[in-house]
Amino acid sequence: MSRAMTDTLTLYLDEIGKHPLLTKQDETRLSDQIRKGQEASAQMETGAYRDLAELEKLERLVKKADRAKEKFILGNLRLVVSVAKKYQG
Repeated sequence: MSRAMTDTLTLYLDEIGKHPLLTKQDETRLSDQIRKGQEASAQMETGAYRDLAELEKLERLVKKADRAKEKFILGNLRLVVSVAKKYQG
C-alpha cells in the first residue's frame, strides 16, 4: 500500500473513530425517528395535513429523520470497517 493511501486510510479511520458506536437503544430510537420522518414525508406529498402549523410539524419530523439517518450511518461506519477487515486478504 502506498504511503499516500496509508495516510488517507489513517485519516479516515481517525475520523470515524470520533463517532460513538450505537447501542441497541440508540438504533431503536433513530429507526423510530426515521420511520416517523418517512410517514411525515408521505403525508406532505399527499397534502394530508390540516393547516400550516401541521405542515411545519411534518417538516420538523422530516428534518429530524434526516439527522437520525446521518447519526445512524456515522455510528455504524466503524462496524463496516470491522466487517470489511474480516474479508481482507
